Amino acid sequence: MRILCLAVLIVTSVGWAQDAPSHFLIEYELAPGVDITHLSETQTAMVQQHGARLLKLRDEGVVILGGHTSDPQHLRGLVIVNAKDAATARALAAGDPAVRGGIMKTSVEDFALAVPPR
Repeated sequence: MRILCLAVLIVTSVGWAQDAPSHFLIEYELAPGVDITHLSETQTAMVQQHGARLLKLRDEGVVILGGHTSDPQHLRGLVIVNAKDAATARALAAGDPAVRGGIMKTSVEDFALAVPPR
């Protein structure tokens, strides 16, 4: 009976680990030479599209949380996302309108979600 219980626990935990989403931290920074206080209309539109996309991804369950610093001299944003793997997370970051438009650059790292939101 003990062996059967142990086997069930192992199979259950292995199945859970495979189904559990992987989390990644995406860091957004302004590209060199971009001044957040002097954006063109096109750049401003890209930043607005960036924000709208993150909200849409949040509503779809991809974005867990995100935010940005408030110092315009060192503005950066951090977003934690669910993705099946690092390649998917990198593609997600690369598909951002502000990244595609060249006004932001990104880095992506694995992230251990130790204290998840409620």
